[in-house]
Amino acid sequence: MRPRATLLSAAVIAAVALPGHTATGHTATGHTATRGTAARCVKIDRLALDSAQAAATVRYWTPSRTKAAAKFSQASLAKELKSPRPLKGPQPRPELTRLCAPATNSVDHGTTRAPAAPSSHQINGYKTVGKFFFTVAGFPFNCTAVVIGRAMIVTAAHCFMGNNPVNYTTSNWMFAPMWHNNTFPYGKWYVSSVYIMQPYINSFNGRYDFAAVNLDRQHGHGVAYYTGQDSWSGDFSLARGQTTGVRIVGIPGNSSVALTSVTTAVAVEVSRRWEVLRASTPGFGDGTSGGPWFHPFDTKTDTGTVLGVTGGYEQGGDTDSPSYADFFSSYFTDLVAAANKGIKGCNSTGDCRYWP
Repeated sequence: MRPRATLLSAAVIAAVALPGHTATGHTATGHTATRGTAARCVKIDRLALDSAQAAATVRYWTPSRTKAAAKFSQASLAKELKSPRPLKGPQPRPELTRLCAPATNSVDHGTTRAPAAPSSHQINGYKTVGKFFFTVAGFPFNCTAVVIGRAMIVTAAHCFMGNNPVNYTTSNWMFAPMWHNNTFPYGKWYVSSVYIMQPYINSFNGRYDFAAVNLDRQHGHGVAYYTGQDSWSGDFSLARGQTTGVRIVGIPGNSSVALTSVTTAVAVEVSRRWEVLRASTPGFGDGTSGGPWFHPFDTKTDTGTVLGVTGGYEQGGDTDSPSYADFFSSYFTDLVAAANKGIKGCNSTGDCRYWP
């Protein structure tokens, strides 16, 4: 298995697992029936750092550390693990809050245009796509993420936690739109909250390998004020074996720029009742997890509709090509709705409390 957000050995990761986390045997859908009402309870989890940890994250990402994350490779990781650095001081540990949110209707947030002709090349990037920085046990790494709301990005859930090869969590989260050559043309944006489906956190179910991430605002504005935002579709689907044109973007950890693959994706069944998108992505290695799969994409505005992000099956792929992505579905729609509303919890009748 090739981890797109690179993971560490058991000896290094053991100390950073979320406290109190155990598998609870939720159903594969993440929905539970409520008694005496037609409302559905959607099992969603919220991750957040406290104010002191958030401030430490801002201080952490110096130019040398962002540069180190940019140059990550499997070889450099192996070298680090031979003589792991001691952890200095307490490590940030995200607080996990279990939520119950009302279900929403799946909505298509995009329009249909013809896909671009197949190609693959390096680019400085798109304004809405950026490098998502984080640390595991003091080591800096990255995924890729894309802006889908005024102050919201989406990336892969395994960029926050996973079990490859053992349980781990990440911290010091930071998003850099259109990052390239260790420059930050649209600044550094820090995370206020993360929403992930409970079936992923309970058992790392790859069907739910996506996360809706709220970012802190700057000067009264969300990130999309500066970068624009992409639409997304929670309704797009293909029958097994059908194809569609896609534009896939990712930032490998050992690259100074983004890669884009304009290609054809095919719907494949990777296990019983689990269909995903598969496409050719030469050069897409560690760090490309969470990168968007666009269909359609407007080359005049450099924006498009996101169908999914690299991840899910084999955490996006066990080699640089092909790559995989889960289809965004009604579960993703529920997740984004909860993140948009800042849901703290809902009872069985759908009455909800919200984060301030």
